Amino acid sequence: MSFNPEAFDQGAFDPAAFDFTEGGGGGGAGSVIGGTAVDETGVMQTAFLADGQAVPGTAVFINGFAHTADGLRYVAAWPSNDVVFYVRGIARRADGAMCINAAGAIAAYSGGLALTDRGEVIVSTAAPQLALAGFGLRQAGNLCVSEAA
Repeated sequence: MSFNPEAFDQGAFDPAAFDFTEGGGGGGAGSVIGGTAVDETGVMQTAFLADGQAVPGTAVFINGFAHTADGLRYVAAWPSNDVVFYVRGIARRADGAMCINAAGAIAAYSGGLALTDRGEVIVSTAAPQLALAGFGLRQAGNLCVSEAA
Protein backbone atom coordinates (compact mmCIF):
# COMPACT_ATOMS: atom_id res chain seq x y z
CA MET A 1 0.00 0.00 0.00
CA SER A 2 1.40 3.42 -0.88
CA PHE A 3 0.44 6.71 0.66
CA ASN A 4 1.33 10.39 0.60
CA PRO A 5 3.43 11.15 3.71
CA GLU A 6 2.46 14.83 3.70
CA ALA A 7 -1.24 13.98 3.74
CA PHE A 8 -0.60 11.38 6.45
CA ASP A 9 1.13 14.00 8.66
CA GLN A 10 -1.83 16.32 8.16
CA GLY A 11 -4.22 13.71 9.52
CA ALA A 12 -5.89 12.87 6.22
CA PHE A 13 -6.02 9.13 6.87
CA ASP A 14 -7.99 6.97 9.24
CA PRO A 15 -5.89 4.32 11.05
CA ALA A 16 -8.10 1.62 9.56
CA ALA A 17 -6.50 2.40 6.18
CA PHE A 18 -3.05 1.21 7.26
CA ASP A 19 -1.46 -2.18 7.72
CA PHE A 20 -0.48 -1.86 11.34
CA THR A 21 1.63 -4.37 13.22
CA GLU A 22 -0.57 -6.63 15.35
CA GLY A 23 0.04 -6.33 19.06
CA GLY A 24 2.34 -3.76 20.60
CA GLY A 25 5.41 -2.09 19.24
CA GLY A 26 8.48 -1.03 21.12
CA GLY A 27 11.89 -2.45 20.86
CA GLY A 28 12.48 -3.92 24.29
CA ALA A 29 12.57 -2.54 27.79
CA GLY A 30 13.96 0.96 27.91
CA SER A 31 13.65 1.62 24.16
CA VAL A 32 13.67 5.15 22.79
CA ILE A 33 11.95 6.01 19.51
CA GLY A 34 12.75 9.43 18.10
CA GLY A 35 13.76 10.62 21.56
CA THR A 36 10.59 9.35 23.28
CA ALA A 37 10.79 6.43 25.70
CA VAL A 38 8.54 3.39 25.13
CA ASP A 39 8.28 0.10 26.97
CA GLU A 40 8.61 -3.35 25.39
CA THR A 41 4.98 -3.28 24.17
CA GLY A 42 5.15 0.21 22.65
CA VAL A 43 3.45 2.10 25.50
CA MET A 44 4.72 5.69 25.43
CA GLN A 45 6.31 6.53 28.75
CA THR A 46 4.75 9.72 30.08
CA ALA A 47 4.96 12.08 33.04
CA PHE A 48 1.52 13.57 33.80
CA LEU A 49 1.36 17.19 34.96
CA ALA A 50 -1.62 18.66 36.80
CA ASP A 51 -3.20 21.90 35.60
CA GLY A 52 -0.92 24.74 36.65
CA GLN A 53 2.04 22.41 37.24
CA ALA A 54 4.79 23.64 34.93
CA VAL A 55 7.14 21.57 32.84
CA PRO A 56 10.48 21.64 34.73
CA GLY A 57 13.27 23.85 33.43
CA THR A 58 15.37 20.73 32.83
CA ALA A 59 12.99 19.55 30.07
CA VAL A 60 14.33 18.57 26.67
CA PHE A 61 12.27 19.56 23.63
CA ILE A 62 11.92 16.98 20.86
CA ASN A 63 9.74 17.74 17.83
CA GLY A 64 8.00 20.54 19.74
CA PHE A 65 7.10 18.54 22.86
CA ALA A 66 8.71 18.58 26.31
CA HIS A 67 10.43 15.41 27.61
CA THR A 68 12.39 14.41 30.68
CA ALA A 69 16.09 13.74 30.22
CA ASP A 70 15.17 10.02 30.15
CA GLY A 71 12.71 10.50 27.28
CA LEU A 72 9.37 10.48 29.15
CA ARG A 73 6.97 12.85 27.40
CA TYR A 74 5.27 15.43 29.59
CA VAL A 75 1.49 15.24 29.17
CA ALA A 76 -1.40 17.18 30.70
CA ALA A 77 -5.12 17.76 30.38
CA TRP A 78 -6.36 20.82 28.50
CA PRO A 79 -5.14 23.87 30.47
CA SER A 80 -7.68 25.99 32.36
CA ASN A 81 -6.20 29.14 30.78
CA ASP A 82 -6.95 27.72 27.28
CA VAL A 83 -3.47 28.71 26.04
CA VAL A 84 -2.30 26.06 23.58
CA PHE A 85 -0.23 25.84 20.44
CA TYR A 86 -0.39 23.19 17.75
CA VAL A 87 2.26 20.83 16.41
CA ARG A 88 1.01 18.84 13.38
CA GLY A 89 -2.56 19.32 14.61
CA ILE A 90 -1.76 18.14 18.14
CA ALA A 91 -2.43 20.57 21.00
CA ARG A 92 0.36 21.36 23.43
CA ARG A 93 0.46 23.71 26.35
CA ALA A 94 2.63 26.81 26.16
CA ASP A 95 5.29 25.02 28.24
CA GLY A 96 5.48 22.07 25.82
CA ALA A 97 3.35 19.43 27.57
CA MET A 98 1.22 17.44 25.10
CA CYS A 99 -2.52 17.83 25.75
CA ILE A 100 -4.27 14.50 26.26
CA ASN A 101 -7.80 13.28 26.88
CA ALA A 102 -8.67 9.76 28.02
CA ALA A 103 -12.40 10.01 27.32
CA GLY A 104 -12.77 12.31 24.33
CA ALA A 105 -14.66 11.65 21.13
CA ILE A 106 -12.56 11.14 18.01
CA ALA A 107 -12.88 14.12 15.68
CA ALA A 108 -9.75 13.76 13.52
CA TYR A 109 -6.48 11.90 13.07
CA SER A 110 -2.94 13.25 12.88
CA GLY A 111 -0.24 10.84 11.84
CA GLY A 112 -2.55 7.95 12.74
CA LEU A 113 -3.32 9.26 16.26
CA ALA A 114 -6.92 9.90 17.32
CA LEU A 115 -7.59 13.53 18.29
CA THR A 116 -10.47 15.42 19.87
CA ASP A 117 -11.97 18.44 18.12
CA ARG A 118 -9.56 20.62 20.14
CA GLY A 119 -6.50 18.61 19.12
CA GLU A 120 -5.96 16.64 22.33
CA VAL A 121 -4.44 13.20 21.74
CA ILE A 122 -6.92 10.57 22.84
CA VAL A 123 -5.03 8.17 25.09
CA SER A 124 -5.47 4.86 26.85
CA THR A 125 -3.58 3.08 29.61
CA ALA A 126 -4.79 -0.31 28.27
CA ALA A 127 -2.46 -2.68 26.45
CA PRO A 128 -1.75 -1.86 22.79
CA GLN A 129 -3.65 -3.71 20.07
CA LEU A 130 -1.61 -2.29 17.19
CA ALA A 131 1.69 -0.55 16.65
CA LEU A 132 2.56 2.33 14.37
CA ALA A 133 6.25 3.20 14.03
CA GLY A 134 6.85 1.36 17.33
CA PHE A 135 4.21 3.22 19.34
CA GLY A 136 1.33 1.19 20.77
CA LEU A 137 -2.22 2.14 19.81
CA ARG A 138 -5.71 0.87 20.53
CA GLN A 139 -7.82 -0.20 17.52
CA ALA A 140 -9.38 3.27 17.08
CA GLY A 141 -6.03 5.11 17.17
CA ASN A 142 -5.88 5.95 20.89
CA LEU A 143 -2.23 6.31 21.91
CA CYS A 144 -1.20 3.95 24.71
CA VAL A 145 0.55 5.84 27.52
CA SER A 146 1.92 4.95 30.94
CA GLU A 147 0.22 7.86 32.79
CA ALA A 148 -2.99 9.63 31.78
CA ALA A 149 -3.95 11.28 35.08
